[in-house]
Amino acid sequence: MPSRRGMEDIKDFNKKRSAASQSGYIPEVFSRLKEDGEYAVVRILTNSPVDVDMHYVFDEGLNRSFLVFCPGRAECDYCHEGDWAKAYFAFWVMTNHIMHAEPDKDGLWRSVKVGDRTMYKEESGKIMLMRKTHGKSNYLWNMFEDIYSINSTFTDGDVRVKRKGAKGDQQTSYTVLHLGQSPMPKEAVPMIGKLPDLVAVMKGEVKSLESIQAEPKSEMKERISSSEPKSHAPIKTVSEAVGDDDLFEEKTVKTMAKSSAGTVAAKKVTVDDDDDELEEIPYSDED
Repeated sequence: MPSRRGMEDIKDFNKKRSAASQSGYIPEVFSRLKEDGEYAVVRILTNSPVDVDMHYVFDEGLNRSFLVFCPGRAECDYCHEGDWAKAYFAFWVMTNHIMHAEPDKDGLWRSVKVGDRTMYKEESGKIMLMRKTHGKSNYLWNMFEDIYSINSTFTDGDVRVKRKGAKGDQQTSYTVLHLGQSPMPKEAVPMIGKLPDLVAVMKGEVKSLESIQAEPKSEMKERISSSEPKSHAPIKTVSEAVGDDDLFEEKTVKTMAKSSAGTVAAKKVTVDDDDDELEEIPYSDED
């Protein structure tokens, strides 16, 4: 950790550290996916992601980890101490639902059969931050880039982000799959213009979405099954793109098979992720 000299530097650092630990958080998609096979279905809300350099820092005084914005090597104490920043991309998304491996303690998530396993469905409707490093050889960012190159937009359909790797596994990776074209959720439309600036969020200047957050819906219908997609790859092609280890709910596969047409809009890559557990930040919902 960078050193500080003199009372003023120490007081300034403690003030910043205290501010970083204050209440308030912005829920994050990747931090909700804790176990192998868990996934979230989300709608990316804008075509303006950001990419920001950040440092992962463990503070012994607070006994917790932080992501710290890097202002550039010339101005950054962490860079001067030899800690290299990593590039993080970020999107605003509305979460349709999250599939968990274990039930919640309040018993609110309903059990759903997914392939040969039982999972627990958290209905959402919340605005969340989708932030992560690019991954080794940019594998994770490249999947989002492929979606944009095929569709010329991020916002024309739901996206499924799925974890591959148990909790604590440093070899965890993710797959990203575009689920086909469907209308923007009507409840998302009035919120898009109110979303905070993503760079301000990454700097830690914005720590809450209380003013714009929608109330969670107890029973949100899945748009991927209730809305007829405009175009999908034939089911054979989708199966090849997704792979046997990716588990779809049966009704989703049937919908895709029934309305299949057009070109493939999915890609699956499995490469080791180099920062799987580095997402605990002051304003996230990490346990």
